[in-house]
Amino acid sequence: MSKFSNFICSASVLAALALPAFPAWADGDRPSNISGLESFGPEAIIVVTDAKTKSQEPRVSVMTVGEKGNKYMPVTIEQWSVDDPKAQAASDIESICEVPGEPGHFYAFESGYWKDGSGRAFKIHVNHHPFKGWIGQVEQVVYPFAKPAGGTTSDHEQIEGSAAIKDGDGVLYFLLGLRGSPEHPGQLVVSRLDGDKVVEVERHKLDLRNFLNGRSCSDLMLCPTSQPNEFDILSSGCIDSSDLGPFSSVICKVGTLEIAKSGYKLKMTDPQLMYIIDGLKVEALCPTPVTIEGSHISIGTDSENFEPIFRPLPIK
Repeated sequence: MSKFSNFICSASVLAALALPAFPAWADGDRPSNISGLESFGPEAIIVVTDAKTKSQEPRVSVMTVGEKGNKYMPVTIEQWSVDDPKAQAASDIESICEVPGEPGHFYAFESGYWKDGSGRAFKIHVNHHPFKGWIGQVEQVVYPFAKPAGGTTSDHEQIEGSAAIKDGDGVLYFLLGLRGSPEHPGQLVVSRLDGDKVVEVERHKLDLRNFLNGRSCSDLMLCPTSQPNEFDILSSGCIDSSDLGPFSSVICKVGTLEIAKSGYKLKMTDPQLMYIIDGLKVEALCPTPVTIEGSHISIGTDSENFEPIFRPLPIK
């Protein structure tokens, strides 16, 4: 099950609720950037930002899209651990994916380790409280990768994209996209969740440098094909020469995934170009809300010194 097909599973979270107008960001305000997007029912989207350790900015928000513009409602997360109220707040969340079959539950991934800290993935249950607004409860913390020598993850090996599937036996797998750089290809890593352990299953090169000489993954997305339980794997790549740009991004199909009764079947392919998006640094992909016609993929940007943009893309 993918981000796209999880609409049905998530609908029950919002079906009984009219999305509240409070608490909300001040008029015209929005997160400083969009580093990850995920569907939240058929009409809303979960947004994550790459706020660093000491920032007071909410890491997670609920976004609704309307004729008068997008509305962002912060998700309050008071404790970033299951049992430690003093645990360090999430730092540099770069991706989020829904847990298949568990509406309102997501895994949010920090980009990697920094000076022996971070490197975590948080399972977060997002729900609405009648007086407190949107709240998030951390139900699990796992480490997708072992701490590297030196305690800091290399830039080209940082997590930028994620998706999750469950096979017919209910086993949860993560697809993690590692950034890459002009000198290094990105990587697609498939891992299995075994209790509180993340076990790597396989790893493949993910290389979009024939289309732009930058990072080969800024997010991942699974799109259902016409075949049952089969999905195209999409990766966005981007370049950002400085905080003022120039920026450019592409979205490519890089493989297919079929969910089986036990496990899955993965086939990597030569990247196939789907979209060129000049002038923007695309950091996030998600299914377009059903209220917007003529689109099935939407993007979110983190164009550094510029305001973030959410934009549905036309169907191709």
